[in-house]
Amino acid sequence: MLDYAQNVTDSQVMEVRHLPPYLLKRRAEPAAPLPAVDFSQGGLQGLMDEYEKEVIAQALDYCGYNISRTAQTLGILRQSLQFRIRKYGLIF
Repeated sequence: MLDYAQNVTDSQVMEVRHLPPYLLKRRAEPAAPLPAVDFSQGGLQGLMDEYEKEVIAQALDYCGYNISRTAQTLGILRQSLQFRIRKYGLIF
C-alpha cells in the first residue's frame, strides 16, 4: 500500500489522494455504530445465542415461515434451521 503511494506520488509528501482506489472507497463509507450490548445474557455465548435467535426470527418472518426458503436465505441446511427453531422455541 505504501509502495503504491510512493510510486504514484509526484512530490516528497504522500497524501490521501496517492493511496490505492480500493482504500479510498472503504474510507468513504462511515462505520455503523455498534448497538448497545446487554451483558446480562451470560457472556459471549449468551449474547451470540440471543442474536442468532433474533436473526432467525426475522428471517422466518421475511420468508413467511417457510422453513426451506428460510434455510436457503440464511445459507444453512434445513435440518440446522429446524434444530435452532426448537432450541430457541421460535415456532410452537
